[in-house]
Amino acid sequence: MNYPFVFSQMEGDPAPAGKALPPKPDTVAPELVKMFDTAASLAREGKHAEALAAYRAVLETQRKKKLAAIPRFIATVHLQASYALIDLGKLVEAEKEIRLVEAKTLDQEKLYEYHFTLGNILGGQGKLDPMFTELVLAISASEDLDDYTVRPAKCWTQALHFAMKAQDWVKLKKIGETALQASRVRGMKDVELQAKVSIAEASKHLTK
Repeated sequence: MNYPFVFSQMEGDPAPAGKALPPKPDTVAPELVKMFDTAASLAREGKHAEALAAYRAVLETQRKKKLAAIPRFIATVHLQASYALIDLGKLVEAEKEIRLVEAKTLDQEKLYEYHFTLGNILGGQGKLDPMFTELVLAISASEDLDDYTVRPAKCWTQALHFAMKAQDWVKLKKIGETALQASRVRGMKDVELQAKVSIAEASKHLTK
């Protein structure tokens, strides 16, 4: 999976392409912003363990020094830490970390990322029911962004993938049938094909 990098911009107008605006001084302490940017740089370099430690240092520093930090900044740090844990293959820890995110503080784009990421974490652990719930929420968040195909297609693909991997043929057939219906309504041809293959595979095993 690919996990989006979150820049340090927390407030204000959209930044020019390729740049990120710093948070307003009264919303996030500069010390925390600097630490966050360092952690993000480590993550971009593929130093996931070091990035994780750096993100956790941001949270610990904010707590100990009682530095200014809006809830959305704290939520973003937890979200970034969960990405590092995923990259380290620590899905159980990643689930604990991402559940510390206050989803209500996120904007619509980050809300999609939150539900999509949590869905993948749960799917990777074979927790298919909560996985499907989160991916459906991700689809809903995507549609609120007026995206009815690109992000939803990723969600359906992941849902089918994890059900197939778990060899839960009942769930695979059910998800496949739902995905097939959605793909036809939205014109997602790749998802339609994946759904048909999944339904056929599930049916083959269920009729044995």
